[in-house]
Amino acid sequence: MLNIGDIIIAIQLKWRNDKDLTDDEQKEVKWLGKQCKEAKKQIKDSISFIQSGKLPAFENRRNMNIKLDESAKIVPLIIFMNEN
Repeated sequence: MLNIGDIIIAIQLKWRNDKDLTDDEQKEVKWLGKQCKEAKKQIKDSISFIQSGKLPAFENRRNMNIKLDESAKIVPLIIFMNEN
């Protein structure tokens, strides 16, 4: 997550394990479809958790406690990393 005051960017990162890389286009499309579905569910869960107000405060490197504002605008961002 990236907290920019009244905006929170909820980030979900998906990548393909090196051992599972393939040049088979059908397998790549299947992988992408599965990852899209999973990422969408995970980002929705993250947003719901933030909006619930139950997310505990975080301590940053400056020893400051940061509490996310559950009324902030939340922007979902899903990033896919795949060499193919």
